[in-house]
Amino acid sequence: MFFMGILFAGGGIYLWRTSPLYSKTSVKVDAVIADIQTNMNSDRRPVYAAVLEYSFGGQLIRNTSDTFSSFKPEVGKKIQILINPAKPDNPMQKNFMNYAFPWIFVIIGVGLLVLPLI
Repeated sequence: MFFMGILFAGGGIYLWRTSPLYSKTSVKVDAVIADIQTNMNSDRRPVYAAVLEYSFGGQLIRNTSDTFSSFKPEVGKKIQILINPAKPDNPMQKNFMNYAFPWIFVIIGVGLLVLPLI
């Protein structure tokens, strides 16, 4: 259990340190949902990913999200994203789960480290 605690806590800290949301060099950029990519999940139900368009460094970038959801994005909706200037084609949307995800790992890891001591 101790080893799993180290893995979870370490993984959460790694995600937190490498996330554009927490980087001091990240840049806020306005983007628009230009299109939707549709796939089928294992239950044969449609899932959707937003295709984003945004400008950075004088270049127009079109990027399909890695995250699919059962909620259909609204084409034409403007959103704010964060990008790493060194990798502008890998944006991250500012939302609760992107902020919370690394901390969930850290909390589970600390719990696994402390649990054997109780």
